[in-house]
This record gives sequence, structure tokens and C-alpha cells, in this order.
Amino acid sequence: MPSRISNAFSIAEFTTKLRGPRARHGRSVAACVIVRQVRATVSADVTSISPPRAISLLNRALGVTAEQHVSFGPDLRGGTRVRMTMDLVGKSSELSESAVHEAITFFTNDTLDTVVALCRRRFSSASGQ
Repeated sequence: MPSRISNAFSIAEFTTKLRGPRARHGRSVAACVIVRQVRATVSADVTSISPPRAISLLNRALGVTAEQHVSFGPDLRGGTRVRMTMDLVGKSSELSESAVHEAITFFTNDTLDTVVALCRRRFSSASGQ
């Protein structure tokens, strides 16, 4: 059964790329200069769900549609491996192509960081640590 989620947020267009030791985790935004902010609403439709292995969504914002697939599986070192892929279609009239890719990279990294934090919190409370 499809479900719809909408979120309003602001996207900042940066003049420089994220830099610093934590840039790949989306945390080094201090090195960037904000050119302008764009108010946007992202709508997400769940297109398929296969608990506990995968979920697929269609995300739409600013003229861009992102087909997102998230899968969960065992990690060879223990724990769970999360894999997220996105295919983008469309062009934003509000943001440059590079700004769209930077925003998607930032939100993807933030999402994965949030999943890791939630898992660690649940693990520590379940194990009494």
C-alpha cells in the first residue's frame, strides 16, 4: 500500500564544495558560503516495501524526481549493511545541477548517519550499555 510523506525545508546553494575531514559525512558545511536559500517541499511515495530487506521510494522536489532504493542485509563483519541508491530524472529551475547533486549527497549522508545513530542507540539500550 503506497503512502505519501511531505517535508518542507530549505536548500542552500553553496559556492564551494564541502571540505574537511568530515566532508564525506556531510558535516563540514562551515567551509561553504551560502549563495541563497530555496524553500522546497519534498514529497515521497513509498512504491514498494519488503520488510525487513528493502524499501523503494519516489521523491519529488523542485522539478527533480529521485527513485530511491534502500536495502538492508548482513554485513560480513557483523551487523547490518545499508545500501542506498538514487536515480535522478528532471531538471530544477531553482538550483544548478551541481547544487542539486550536493543537496542530495548531503541529505543522503545525513539520512545514513541518522540510521547509524538510531541503530547504535537501540543496540546500547538493548544490551544495557
